[in-house]
Amino acid sequence: MTKILLIALGGAAGSVSRYSLGLWIDKATGSPYSYGTLAANLLGCLLFGVVAGLLERGDVLPKHADVLLLTGFMGAFTTFSTFAFHNMMFAHEGKVGYLLFNVLAQNLLGFAAVFAGFLAARPH
Repeated sequence: MTKILLIALGGAAGSVSRYSLGLWIDKATGSPYSYGTLAANLLGCLLFGVVAGLLERGDVLPKHADVLLLTGFMGAFTTFSTFAFHNMMFAHEGKVGYLLFNVLAQNLLGFAAVFAGFLAARPH
């Protein structure tokens, strides 16, 4: 139950942070391109890497920091960071086939799924 509560708390903080960052950056740029989303994804990747590195050291962060920060906060702030982390691990482990599959499948199938869902929801 402790882990679920930590994930929920981290998720709440992550989603509010993402929304606030996106609003601030998109308002500041005034561009039709969502630089706020790009910023959240890039910042999320950087933070995910820092936290994962600290967790690997084993003596820096407290117990359950992984579920609070990575699963909760980063999961709500950006799932792109998890995608990028998996790709980094595949590259680090020399699993080029998995890396290429993940990049292609996530991007192409993700786009196709969003497109299919959008078309299905539109009035006919």
